[in-house]
Amino acid sequence: MLEWYEQNLCNVKLVDPRGHTVRFSIERFPHSIKLLRKNSTLEVNNPKKQALAIRAGAKTNADFGGYDTERVQTFPWVIPIIQRPTKIFELRAQPLIGPDKAGDTLYVKEFDPTGRKYKFKVLVCRRVGATLLVPVTCHPRDSDHYPAHYNQVWP
Repeated sequence: MLEWYEQNLCNVKLVDPRGHTVRFSIERFPHSIKLLRKNSTLEVNNPKKQALAIRAGAKTNADFGGYDTERVQTFPWVIPIIQRPTKIFELRAQPLIGPDKAGDTLYVKEFDPTGRKYKFKVLVCRRVGATLLVPVTCHPRDSDHYPAHYNQVWP
């Protein structure tokens, strides 16, 4: 899984229709698959360290408490979500009170709902430069309604 993630997401330039780049890195891998601590329902600590240990062969599935198989099975969907999204939303403004939002850009892709329990897949990204974004998470969604503090910016 990690090898595919690095080859197809980390080591390629993924550009959205606006010309913005989404850059993946190895430290996002454990969260991307929701890698759990052994005998726990909590995600692993030190994600980059865990990913590097997996890459080196020092850790295997037996060292963890499982992962979300649906996230892994839908990794290939991330590429069309970025390159050919149905819609792109951006956060209008950070909230003045409360914790900052983890992501400020939403890439939404509508998939054929036949045989699936959801119709949309959403890639949440955080802007780190004028045209550079990094992924935060990717999850299914059953509707195309988004919070009022996001504006549709594409198409």
